[in-house]
Amino acid sequence: MDQIRELVQPATFVSEGKYFWLEGRERGRQQEMTPVRFSSYDPCPAFVIVTTEIGKKHRCPREAVYADPVQRQ
Repeated sequence: MDQIRELVQPATFVSEGKYFWLEGRERGRQQEMTPVRFSSYDPCPAFVIVTTEIGKKHRCPREAVYADPVQRQ
């Protein structure tokens, strides 16, 4: 996998846009970047709904989702 040099938290999300979710911040798990697509906003502004490559949806903290540097170019 290519090394990610710049992580940027988006101000807004694009429907079905490509992002990275930084998983594993809790319970001592190792952190890893998971490629996801934005699905929808959560009623709580601190969270968003994302979908993994295999189609599983997750409610995750907005601060743990980063823009795909390739998509931004």
